[in-house]
Amino acid sequence: QLPSELRWAAESLSRIYPGVRLPIAPHDFNYVFISVSLSRRTSYEKFVLKWCRRIWQRYDGNLEAIASASPLELREVGSSYQIAQLKDMASALLSIPSRLKELSPDLNIPPLTSHLDLLKLKPEEARLVLLRACRYLGPKATDSLILSCFKAPHFIPCDAHLKTLAARLGLTDPSTKMPEKSLCSRYVCREGLIVGVKVCPRVNDCLRSKLMKLGGLGGWFQTLCYIHGSSICKTLAPRCDLCSLRRDCPLSSSNG
Repeated sequence: QLPSELRWAAESLSRIYPGVRLPIAPHDFNYVFISVSLSRRTSYEKFVLKWCRRIWQRYDGNLEAIASASPLELREVGSSYQIAQLKDMASALLSIPSRLKELSPDLNIPPLTSHLDLLKLKPEEARLVLLRACRYLGPKATDSLILSCFKAPHFIPCDAHLKTLAARLGLTDPSTKMPEKSLCSRYVCREGLIVGVKVCPRVNDCLRSKLMKLGGLGGWFQTLCYIHGSSICKTLAPRCDLCSLRRDCPLSSSNG
């Protein structure tokens, strides 16, 4: 049962966008890793889908082939920095089994024979390992990967749409901080999630931590916020006149 301050927003968004569900696809781990790696700071619909189609045609989901590809080959897919960095990200992911002791001295993780063995770990453990192993992989992309491939519906990929909408609806303070890799790779959001790993010092001022009250609906709620934020409640030019939440929204009320 959701707290009342969150329940009304979740129920309202679910009425606007009925039928939204979260697909869980552990067998597509490589494909999801590629897509979330490419989706950093760019439009998924405009660019990422196009890049993914080209990568599927050339490499399918073969991370080894991507890791060994030349920069010239990858430039044929696209010239963005996301594509240029994909080679290093694939290499880093594949190296996790051989680097596990270095990456997880504070975690009680058994040896891994493949990067796909990450799926056998607790989601919180896999999150720490991925953030530590992959230089360019941040909290949002990591949480998206785990939300899509693990049984972890409580994982919340925090993006600009979620931050903006949560603040405008009065669910969080506008000054609430986004998750930071330097902290997310060292700490957890709640006491007792992983034995021996301390709670983040920014636990009371972080968007992800504050919205963990959503529990198993966290990832679903973020998806609703992404849909609404990208189409109606835009960061720079919110379309309040078209918004079904305008009667309850403080921003819409202040705009008349």
